[in-house]
Amino acid sequence: MAIRDEPLTSDLLALLAISPAVTYIRECSNRYPLTFLSDNVGEFLGFVPDAFLRDESFWIERVHSDDRAAALDIFDALFETGDVCHEYRMLHEDGAYRLIRDVLKLDRDAAGQPVKIIGCWTDITRRKQTERILHDSEKRFKDFAEASADWFWEMDAELRFTYMSPNVEEIVGVAPEWHYGKTREELLGDDYDQAVWRDHLDALKAHEPFRNFVYRRVGKGVEAMWLSASGVPVFDADGSFLGYRGSGSDATVQKKAEEALRQSNAALEKRVEIRTTELKRELVERKQAETALRESEAQMRLVTDSLPVLIAQFDRDFNYVFLNKTGADWYGVPAGGSLGHPMEIFGKQSESWREEMEEALSGNAVSYEREIAYPDGVTRGIRGIYVPNIDAHGTVTGIFALSEDVTKHNELERQLRRSQELEAVGQVTGGVAHEFNNLLMMITGNLDLLIEEHLEDMPEVCEKVERVLKHTFIGKELTNRLLSYTGNPFDKPENLDVGEAIDGVVKFLRSVLGEEIRIATELAPELWGVKVDPREFKSALTNLALNAQDAMPQGGEIEIKAANTTLDEKFADARPYEVIPGDYVSIAIRDKGAGMSPEVVERAFDPFFTTKGVGEGTGLGLSMVYGFVHRQSGGYVDIETKEGMGTTITLYFPRSLSGAGNLQDASEADLPVFKAKTVLLVEDDADVRDMLVGILESSNYRVIPAADGTEALRVLSSIRTLDLMLADIVLPGGMDGVELGTFVQDKWPDAKIIYISGYAEAELMARGVPARHHPMLAKPFRKDYLLNAVENAFG
Repeated sequence: MAIRDEPLTSDLLALLAISPAVTYIRECSNRYPLTFLSDNVGEFLGFVPDAFLRDESFWIERVHSDDRAAALDIFDALFETGDVCHEYRMLHEDGAYRLIRDVLKLDRDAAGQPVKIIGCWTDITRRKQTERILHDSEKRFKDFAEASADWFWEMDAELRFTYMSPNVEEIVGVAPEWHYGKTREELLGDDYDQAVWRDHLDALKAHEPFRNFVYRRVGKGVEAMWLSASGVPVFDADGSFLGYRGSGSDATVQKKAEEALRQSNAALEKRVEIRTTELKRELVERKQAETALRESEAQMRLVTDSLPVLIAQFDRDFNYVFLNKTGADWYGVPAGGSLGHPMEIFGKQSESWREEMEEALSGNAVSYEREIAYPDGVTRGIRGIYVPNIDAHGTVTGIFALSEDVTKHNELERQLRRSQELEAVGQVTGGVAHEFNNLLMMITGNLDLLIEEHLEDMPEVCEKVERVLKHTFIGKELTNRLLSYTGNPFDKPENLDVGEAIDGVVKFLRSVLGEEIRIATELAPELWGVKVDPREFKSALTNLALNAQDAMPQGGEIEIKAANTTLDEKFADARPYEVIPGDYVSIAIRDKGAGMSPEVVERAFDPFFTTKGVGEGTGLGLSMVYGFVHRQSGGYVDIETKEGMGTTITLYFPRSLSGAGNLQDASEADLPVFKAKTVLLVEDDADVRDMLVGILESSNYRVIPAADGTEALRVLSSIRTLDLMLADIVLPGGMDGVELGTFVQDKWPDAKIIYISGYAEAELMARGVPARHHPMLAKPFRKDYLLNAVENAFG
């Protein structure tokens, strides 16, 4: 129902909607704008109610130009009299004018002040037309009467005609004298309509007056016509019936007009019936269309509400026209609670959007990206766009808005950049470790040769050299820590019994940490097995326990919990790093110490990063743990910490489906030297190459040295047999040791291959070196370890 601010009941609105008159309410202000208009104005004038309510001048512009002044002046009369009625022509939507009867009543308050104007419009076009027809008919009858006047007649007490005015002959074509002495019944003949005459004759006999008794004259030799008679009984002074006096007239024209009107009314009723049927059908169709529209809107709402993005629509005044469920959730309002409200209801933050939204209203799409604190308490990184809503006429009627939460996306990008930085650090670390291992290789190798060849008779000097060798292997341990950050290729993963391994570590820690640190364990029964290097596992837990001890200088408790855990998609979505869902064994080490700041957590796994003082730590502990768990074991490391509340570091190791077991370290005991074997030695560092040649030749091996793959191929083309290739994996010149090994095995299938390298496995993979299938020696290594490896290769 079209209404602006009048509280009408639904029953009254429904009654007004089906009324034949259009009801309206006007303000008493200037121009008397309409505030309410019943819905039937559409059937009345063809225009929807909103057309009148939206535009104050719409009504007066529809009034015929000749009638406008009078239509406006009537309001002055209304304020004087309180109610008026006038008529004017109003334009229908089909282009024709309708004659309107406008009835107005002034409504006043208790103080007598005008409050509003109540009125109704009635279409009197058809009634006026009917009145005009009747008027014309009456005028014709009058003209006939004036031109050929009615005749007069008299009857006696026996109801016989005694007088007939002369003009009867002009009207009915029968001389007056023909009627004399005859009763009505005698004049009727044989063909009269007895049903019509029965009551009239009874009235005559009863001496009752009659008026406009219309009958059809029929008979032989006379023209059939409709006549009308009126008469009154005449009595003498004592009440005796004397007869009748009356008049007669030709009613043919009137009868035909009435018949025409009857037929017209019947036709009108038929048209009304047809139109009513059409309106009912249109109403059904309209309801069906409304139902379909509601279903379509509901389906669209279902679609938009299921999307994890904010979708909104604004009008030109920045009022909400639509907001989907995601947006309502972000703003903390019920569904539909924002509609019709300005965007300012969501706080001052909306002021920052206005400039972009005004740009969209000018017809340009505007995109933006910013961080926004929403009323639901969540701060989101938002990437959004405003798009102008342009109608069929090219007018911008509002704005469509779409906002996407890219918080996790931004965090993943940050983690990716961080991962790339760590990868770069790993590559540099691997390169440094490789060069350092070459340096240590030179020192250990030459010192071994020095002891064997020149210092056997100088025990004091040998002792000092052995001390140097001992410290070179401390350097090797340092490089191993560096290599563990990138995934140490020399680790020996085994199927480990986690519970048994933790018990062993705890026994060790209790003897190391002292009485101020208590260790509590909670190990789930039947823990799954994992495949890791036992030494690195022990080292990782030890490092974490020592860090926990440092966080509690006054003493405290370290909790170690192990459990079987299934990581699902929800867990993966909540992590800033990529997680492969599946079965894992989780090991959590918790302290109640000082905790870490966000800045420290950000760099906790960086090599050489430490919060300790100079000389108090290398900064490799957590980086080694990260390399062991994340890179080598394929697991994940989580840090949960808060300054002053302690830290929990959880290690997730993939479940191993094979049984647990223990592998013993390879023995480095001396074995008998195998003589007269040909060995191809490929090493790009000249000093290391010369040293290795010396060690092998001193053990009676025939050694063919080469600096790279190209030189090695040239040398191999000139020999017939080859028993062993000892080659560095990473070589200059475009061919690595593995590719060279493939060539060697194709030509000498029985030849043995040993690889050597100072790089981490991750660095080797990054250089495109495939997984190895032959023994590999990690630089630096001592003379005996090299000779044992060569002997083991020969079986």
